[in-house]
Amino acid sequence: MDICTLAQRPDLESPMWDLERAWPRFMVNDVVADLYYGNIDAWADHALLGVVDGAVVARGFSVAFAMGGEARPGPPDDGWDGIVRWSYLDGLAGRPPTHASALEIAIAPERRGQGLS
Repeated sequence: MDICTLAQRPDLESPMWDLERAWPRFMVNDVVADLYYGNIDAWADHALLGVVDGAVVARGFSVAFAMGGEARPGPPDDGWDGIVRWSYLDGLAGRPPTHASALEIAIAPERRGQGLS
C-alpha cells in the first residue's frame, strides 16, 4: 500500500469519497462536520490516503491546531467540534499548530482485517 496526502494527489479526491462511511446519522447533519468536509482542501496536507493498484482503499483525516498558554491550556470542552473550529480559526489567524488530532479513519470493507490500520 502506498500512502500519500490529498495535497500530493488531488486527483484522488473523488475516489476518496467513495469509501464507505459508518457515521451515525447526526454526523451528516453537523455544521462543524460540514465546515471540515466542505473545506477539505484547507486540510489536504492532513488527509492521508492508502492506495493499492491505483485504488483508494483507506483514508485518514486529521487537523493541526494550536494549544497551550492561557488561552488554550487544554483540549476544548466540546471535543471534535472544538478541535475543528480551533484548526479553522488558527488557519485564518496564521497561528502555527502545536498539536494534531485524528478525526476519521476509514478502510474499504473488503480490505478490513488485513492489517492496514
